[in-house]
Amino acid sequence: MSRKNGWGKMKRSWFRVLLRRRLFVIFLLLLQVAFIIFVFKESYISGILQAVVSAISFLIAFYVISKKDKGANKVAWVFLLLLFPVFGCLFYLLYYFQASTRKFSSKSIRIDEENRKYYILPGDAFDEAERLIPQHLPQIRYLQKFAGYPVYGSTRTEYFSPGEKFLPVLLQELEKAKKYIFMEYFIIQEGVMWNAVLDVLKKKASQGIDVRILYDDIGCFLTLPKNFASQMKTAGIKCEIWAGLTPANNESANKKKSTRCSKAGQYLKPLLIQCALAAVKSKKEPYFAIKYQRLAKRRGKKKAIIAIARMMLTCIYHMLSEERDFHPDDYEAVIYPPVQKSVVLNLDNTLQFLREQGADPETLKLIQQQCAAQPA
Repeated sequence: MSRKNGWGKMKRSWFRVLLRRRLFVIFLLLLQVAFIIFVFKESYISGILQAVVSAISFLIAFYVISKKDKGANKVAWVFLLLLFPVFGCLFYLLYYFQASTRKFSSKSIRIDEENRKYYILPGDAFDEAERLIPQHLPQIRYLQKFAGYPVYGSTRTEYFSPGEKFLPVLLQELEKAKKYIFMEYFIIQEGVMWNAVLDVLKKKASQGIDVRILYDDIGCFLTLPKNFASQMKTAGIKCEIWAGLTPANNESANKKKSTRCSKAGQYLKPLLIQCALAAVKSKKEPYFAIKYQRLAKRRGKKKAIIAIARMMLTCIYHMLSEERDFHPDDYEAVIYPPVQKSVVLNLDNTLQFLREQGADPETLKLIQQQCAAQPA
C-alpha cells in the first residue's frame, strides 16, 4: 500500500513539473527555433507554413492593438507576436485563456469602476489647470481618467534635477522643525548625503523633537548594517522597519505574479506572529480564535496567522493613537453570534412572514380563509 502511495505521489510531482510555466516557455522557445530551421529549408511546405503562421500572428497582433489596454502592454505583445510568431502566438493564447488572469482582470476592472467616482475631486482645480497650463491638458485628462490621479490645487512643488541640489534644501527644512520629523524611505544608503541628514536628525532628537524613521528592510538589505535600527534608537531616534504583514501586489502586464508579504524586520513581525499564535489558542478571549478558524477554512492556516497578526497590529495602533481599550466594532457579533431559532413552517408563521414582507392584507385574509375551509 505504501509503495502504491509513493508511486502516486511521484507521478503527481512529475506531472506538476511538466505543467510548470517555465517548462512551457522553454518548450515554446524550442518550437520557435525548430520553426526557424524548418523555414530556412525553403521548401513548398515551409513557405505555406510560414505564410499561415505570419497571418495568424498578424491577426492576433491586430486584436491586441484593438483591445482597451495599456499602451506598454500592447507594444510588448505586438513586438513578441511579430518577431517570434510561433512563440508569441502560443504564449499569448496560453496567457489569454488562463482562468486566473481573466478573473483577476475582471475583478480589477470592477473595483476600478466602483471607485472611479472618488477620483474626481470637488472644486475648480481642473478648470484652473485648463486656464493656466492648457498645453498639459491632455496629460492631465489621461492621468485623471485612466490612471486615477486627479489634479490638485493649492500645492507647491519644487523640482530638483540632481540630488545634490535637493540636499541643502532638505537640511534647511529639517533645521526648521519644531515638533516632529517623520521620514519614510524604501532605500537608505550610508554616504555623504545620508550622513549629513543623520547629523541633523541626531541634533534635533537631542533637543527633544520627536524624530522617527521608517524604512524597508529588503530595500536596505545591502546598504545598511543589521543593527541600524538599534543604532538609531541609541541616538534617540525612533526607528522601525515596515511590519511586512500586508500582502503585496506584484503585477506585470495584468498578470498577478505574487501576493507574498515582505520579510520586513527581525523584531516586529516575528513578535506579532508569536502573539497571533498564542491568541488563536486562547479560550478565555476567543475573538481572534474565531476569526482564525473562519480564515483558515478559506485561506489556509499560514495566511490566516498573517491576517490575525495584521489585525492585532491594527488594534494596537488604534489603541495607542486613540487611547482607548481593546473593543473592535464586531466584537459582540463574533463572541456572541445571534442564535438562529428554528421556525416551524405552518400557516401562521407563513402569513406572519408575508406580512413582514409587505404583502397585501386582503390577499392574506383570503388565503387564510381558503386554507381554513380546506380539510386538514
